[in-house]
Amino acid sequence: MSTFPSVEVALDALQARAAELERQLAEARRGGDVEAALDRVWTRALALEHSDETLGVAVAVFDALRELGLPVLQIGLSGRPDKGEAPVWTAGVDADDQPRASHHVMATAGHAVLDAAFAADRADGPAVEPLGRPAFEGYLRASLAPYPASYVDRVVARAPRARTVYAVAVPAGAQQSGPLLALLSAPPSDDVLRTLERFAVLFGLAYARHQDLQRAEAEARTSRIEAAAERVRGEALAMERSGDLDRAAGAVFEGLAALDVPARRATLAVIDPESRETTYWSSADPASPTTAHVATIEGHPFYDALWVAWRRQRSLSYILEGDELNAYRARLGQIRADLLEAHPEGEREYVHAVSSPNGVLVAFSSRPFSEDTVEVMERLTGAFQAAIERADDLRRAEARAREAEIGASVDRVRAEIASMRTADDLDRVTPLVWQELTALGVRFFRCAVLIVDAEAEVLRVYLATPDGQPLAALDLPFGGHPFVDAIVTHWRDQRVLTGTWTPTEVEGWTDFLESHGLDAETARSFADPAEPLALHFAPFAQGLLFVGGRAPLPPDDGAAVQALADALEVAYARYDDFQRLEAQKREVEVALADLRAAQERLVQSEKLASLGQLTAGIAHEIKNPLNFVNNFAALSCELAAELAAELGADAPDRALVDEILDDLRQNAERIEQHGRRADAIVRGMMQHARAGRGERAPADLNALVGEHVNLAYHGRRAQTPDFDAALRFGLDADVGTVEVVAQDLGRVVLNLVTNAFDAVTARAQTEGRDYQPTVRVGTRRAGAAVEITVEDNGTGIPEDVRRRVFEPFYTTKPAGKGTGLGLSMSHDIIEQGHGGSLRVESAEGEGTTFTITLPA
Repeated sequence: MSTFPSVEVALDALQARAAELERQLAEARRGGDVEAALDRVWTRALALEHSDETLGVAVAVFDALRELGLPVLQIGLSGRPDKGEAPVWTAGVDADDQPRASHHVMATAGHAVLDAAFAADRADGPAVEPLGRPAFEGYLRASLAPYPASYVDRVVARAPRARTVYAVAVPAGAQQSGPLLALLSAPPSDDVLRTLERFAVLFGLAYARHQDLQRAEAEARTSRIEAAAERVRGEALAMERSGDLDRAAGAVFEGLAALDVPARRATLAVIDPESRETTYWSSADPASPTTAHVATIEGHPFYDALWVAWRRQRSLSYILEGDELNAYRARLGQIRADLLEAHPEGEREYVHAVSSPNGVLVAFSSRPFSEDTVEVMERLTGAFQAAIERADDLRRAEARAREAEIGASVDRVRAEIASMRTADDLDRVTPLVWQELTALGVRFFRCAVLIVDAEAEVLRVYLATPDGQPLAALDLPFGGHPFVDAIVTHWRDQRVLTGTWTPTEVEGWTDFLESHGLDAETARSFADPAEPLALHFAPFAQGLLFVGGRAPLPPDDGAAVQALADALEVAYARYDDFQRLEAQKREVEVALADLRAAQERLVQSEKLASLGQLTAGIAHEIKNPLNFVNNFAALSCELAAELAAELGADAPDRALVDEILDDLRQNAERIEQHGRRADAIVRGMMQHARAGRGERAPADLNALVGEHVNLAYHGRRAQTPDFDAALRFGLDADVGTVEVVAQDLGRVVLNLVTNAFDAVTARAQTEGRDYQPTVRVGTRRAGAAVEITVEDNGTGIPEDVRRRVFEPFYTTKPAGKGTGLGLSMSHDIIEQGHGGSLRVESAEGEGTTFTITLPA
């Protein structure tokens, strides 16, 4: 029996030894697994060919940690912090355990974990922070502080749902990189932390590789990129119509292909910031871009991220895979099924988007985008922005031209109807409208004017032939046909009625017209049984204008039809008053001509008044160059006499003769210089006095402002010798040249400065000696505009007066001292003549500031 305890002890020892051996074997295997995982990640890092493939390293790190059994939900590899932000490459899973990866910018402060992770002393080892759900969401929001709240809300909603998340920040051990950030679903053991530290050090090396690639890529393809961008800019400059933007888009796609951008598909989009609607060009073959299409960027997380990036004017890198890729393909199939071939089903899509103020360039690829590829996209996007702006300018010009065409058509219709005197003349209306619709390029082949007689319950129809001749007029009773009732209902509601009739419906309508008096031959000429008929009824107060064609009218043509309908409304409303108003019209025209003539005289009087203000200043200015001319001329006469005397001597001194000749030449140069100055002053005075509007030309804004301020100042000193005011300049050297009508803008500056002198003079009469009258004139560049300010510390302008200072003929000066047109004309010159603005700010008893804003 005593032997058994020894056996038991031996067995226990054997079991303990076996457990120890098993633990050592597990550690060895674990170490081998970690080494193998590190080798795989390092191999992935060494395989980087482009700097934007670094996201693949993040995915490899996450996959390796998951394979090692670490309870990791997400890892983030961060770059060098800069101004409170750092680039970060994240890989992980969302709330549904679906893989997610992205490259974005994160905040480096605002939460305990972030503060510890990005602290200056990063050598103290990993920092671990257990976070409950509220604290975890706070950490996410702090890390995404640079992004809009709506975007952050979506990220938080998709975050893993673990009750407690352990945030771990591990220093990478390299100055050029940030830490490794890991989110774990369980407390990290020492073994887990050691593993994370090894991967963090590995990422520090990978980030150095990333930076090396960035530097190498930055040195390549500069000239090719510039050439491609120049081609896009060339297409922009060559645009003659807004529709030519297709050619600029094609140049962008050609540039992408020429620069070897590895894109399965590229898309250019012009974005409407209000509706999120885009006009876009997209092609799987960059050399053959499609024409413009319209869609709305919504209905998918990628579109939401793209919208956020564009609103913040940032680039976006995104990975489409799994369910997100399937959802994207479904969404693309709804918009453009023909593009699905560029997105193979089940393959991961790398997406990069570059934003511009008005649009975005998006490229899809089977691999991550390198930094040089991103640079190509950025340069081409910038060049395409110039094309967008050019197209916008052309579109506005085309819209103005279209409006002018429609306005001319409307005027012709109104003028023609104004000449009608009887009800029979209404037969001429429909052919007239037909002619104008044809002139406007509206696509149609049927036209009619319908007048609603609500009292008689009759719809009176005036038809025209395809060549624009009167066809027939007939009355259709209310209730006689369902479509008649639909027409009347839309007329009562003043709503446009549209629709498309099949040939059978057209035939039925023709039968109805025959039954109400339209002869069979005429009715059959109206029908076309082989084609459908698109209907468009534009209402006006007394009826509707009908236009029919093969296809529904585009919005532009619909607007032209409605404009003509509105013209008919006005014309018919005035029809019964033509005879009575004709005589009154002649009287009004005579009175209007007299009024305009009087206004012209007053305006010219105001111009001459400002010229009078200039006279004294110009006299002072011109006196200096004339004094120089006279003095140098007199000196030249003396030198000429000396030269003659020397030349008459028996032995002329050649050195003295040369010296006298050189003095004469210098005197002549100075006489010419000051003569040109006097001539310029006289020309400026003549331009100032000239009636009518001048042409814009580049002008040195500071010189223009300074010259007219000095003229105003010297003019006031000449008129009022005891005038004493400090004149201060603050002219911004960056203002440069601006396209203006120099004499008009000079007149405005002169007017404002003269008013400022009046204000400080008035206050000086009531203040004591401590008051120093001061007028400050400044210029500055403000973005895409320049500003001119005229500030005084005079009497100020009361609120009730300030509201009316720009009204014509309104003046606070004594009778005979002002026309009330100075500020009114200045306001018109700036806003109507130059497309700028003139504002006034004033505090009564303290002073006034006038600010001129001009487009640069």
